[in-house]
Amino acid sequence: MITPKFPCSRRSLLQGIGAGVALSPFVPMLEAHAQSQAPRRLVVIWTPNGVATSAASLDRWKPVGGEWDFNVGNPKDVLAPLMEVKDSLVVLDGVTNVLGAKIASHTIPPTLLTGFKLNQTGAKNTWTSTGPSIDQVIAKSLKDMGQTTRFPSLQMGVGAQGADGEHGLARSVVVFTGPGQPIQAENKPSVIFRQLFADFVPPSPTASPPMPGVKPTVDRRKKSVIDQVRGDLARLNSRVGKDDKIKIERHLVSLAELEHSLETGSSGGGVGAQPVKACAKPADPGAPLTDLRPTMTAQMDLLTMALACDQTRIVTLQFLNSFSSMRMPFLSSAGNQSDHHGLSHGGAPSLGIIEAQNWMSGQVAALIKKLKAIPEGSGTMLDNTAVMLISEFGNGHEHDSSYLPVVLAGGSAQWKTGRVLRLNKLPHQNVLLSLAQFMRLNVSTAGDPNYCTGPVPGLV
Repeated sequence: MITPKFPCSRRSLLQGIGAGVALSPFVPMLEAHAQSQAPRRLVVIWTPNGVATSAASLDRWKPVGGEWDFNVGNPKDVLAPLMEVKDSLVVLDGVTNVLGAKIASHTIPPTLLTGFKLNQTGAKNTWTSTGPSIDQVIAKSLKDMGQTTRFPSLQMGVGAQGADGEHGLARSVVVFTGPGQPIQAENKPSVIFRQLFADFVPPSPTASPPMPGVKPTVDRRKKSVIDQVRGDLARLNSRVGKDDKIKIERHLVSLAELEHSLETGSSGGGVGAQPVKACAKPADPGAPLTDLRPTMTAQMDLLTMALACDQTRIVTLQFLNSFSSMRMPFLSSAGNQSDHHGLSHGGAPSLGIIEAQNWMSGQVAALIKKLKAIPEGSGTMLDNTAVMLISEFGNGHEHDSSYLPVVLAGGSAQWKTGRVLRLNKLPHQNVLLSLAQFMRLNVSTAGDPNYCTGPVPGLV
């Protein structure tokens, strides 16, 4: 059950109690305060295998021009589609992944959002992170601060493949709850829909608010099932090994969160959920989609409504994975000459990987437009949402992460957007820290503190 909002604005409420004229000068101040109190959100989009096939062809990603009047050098460059929303961008030119530079292979992804070094596990060349990813750090911190949404975070995928025998999940996962604890992305929009919206009831603008002190009715049947499962897990916990005990503990935490949502009536959102007026139950995407294009569209639509309805405030979207064998047959002959990984080794310069990443930039531009079209407070939802587009390589052909392509978007509630920042080998841990600080975390480091030197200079 969702606590509905009053169907009137601050201005009309003041007028309704006869205070409109006396207090009208303070309305802009109230609206500005409301904007500052709007929930902050984070969207991280990982597109793999780099953006160029040589150091020289990185120019097909790098913007040209000055800080405020930047552009692309070629209308077919990687970032060209994003120029339609350039006023919402901060392009970071000069970020480096020092940890990845020491590895130089497709096992780099686990360092991307964690900022921690890798650890080799098992008999084969399998690698995993030694720390949590920044999205999970933020999710836990928000929960500790009482900002509870129905889903602390959401991991979405489009063509994201699973583990392989040689590298385990190192090529295909960037989200970790802790050392060696990966979370894989969900590729099926139908599954995401069922998780987020199958039982979702959008807030009604005409419904009456609940009476003070009256708690919503708990669905006793659901709670009974939860109690039964909790008992089964507790009994099982005494008969399994250490690794399985950890998994059971995670299940028990999930059950506690589900029970809390029943007791607080937060089936449509978490405690204190703040859906925007545009919140609406999206259409069920139906059967699994086989084409990357409609899958991407469906996932982006679900992502947008997940944020608008305050189902979650943290989303990672993974497009394919490092060393991906997926093809993009809808591209031209250049972009369809090989699978996505093969395009990154297509010679210098390879138009294939440039075209593939240009297409992905177009999808991100479409998402930015969606968020920008949703009003929130005195601005838009994009103002309070930080979007990051990143790849684990600059030069994918040489597996080189000494230059990371990073684009930030939105976040104008705190960041100065519409520009490119020229940086000099800025540790990517600094970017992770800026994301955490945007999400109102009171922290001074992110990832490995031996590399993090502070937030991105000049961003705020």
